[in-house]
Amino acid sequence: MIENYVIVGKRIDSDDMLYLHADDTIDSSPERNGVRGEALNVEYIGKTLVELSEKPPLERGSDAYKKVVERIKKAMMVQGPPGHTADDPALKEIWDNTTIELEYDQRTKASGEADVNVRKLVVPATGALAHKQSLFLARGKESGFQPPLTYALDRMLMKEYFNPILSSVVTEFRDDDGAPLPQATQDGLLKLVAEKFGPLPDLEDDAEDPAEQDMVRILNSPVSAFHRSVGIYITQMCN
Repeated sequence: MIENYVIVGKRIDSDDMLYLHADDTIDSSPERNGVRGEALNVEYIGKTLVELSEKPPLERGSDAYKKVVERIKKAMMVQGPPGHTADDPALKEIWDNTTIELEYDQRTKASGEADVNVRKLVVPATGALAHKQSLFLARGKESGFQPPLTYALDRMLMKEYFNPILSSVVTEFRDDDGAPLPQATQDGLLKLVAEKFGPLPDLEDDAEDPAEQDMVRILNSPVSAFHRSVGIYITQMCN
């Protein structure tokens, strides 16, 4: 029996991706009749929740509610401990017995008064956080904390964000005499910074791979990156 697992949104590059097509059908084909389907992953979850937040709450049990949670579930997965692949029968059994539910925060406007807010925090299943905590306690004291969301795409987003800052530090540095760093030193420092980010995939704007296409779009679209972050933060809380 698997105990230490989490249920999270699918990564952009998940192997078992499903796609929502224009006719509302869902399958594993990225395209149909030359038209790209929408990948059901963390970005889809974030985009869906953003859209839902702009409308009145769906009635639990309604057809619209069932349709949304069914699609969100297809955009999620059971992530087992090391050694368990996605096709592990034990993980499928857990997934078959998993139900997705939506809860709405409430904000009520009162005329001439401050808003009345109800913020709902979901407490993960028993043992989910304790297991993660025990791993960090076992490490003892160490400087800093590496968050669990260090996917290649996150490193690429961070790199794109910090590159201009780090480049300006290196190029604008002046010593006491007002002299800049030698060009060779500047180039060497920037090269070292790039290496410290670790190996990252080379993404092509005209890539044929659906996951790579989505990565390129997210790197170039603040809205897509925002939707992805919403989906990650909400579905990864148990991790």
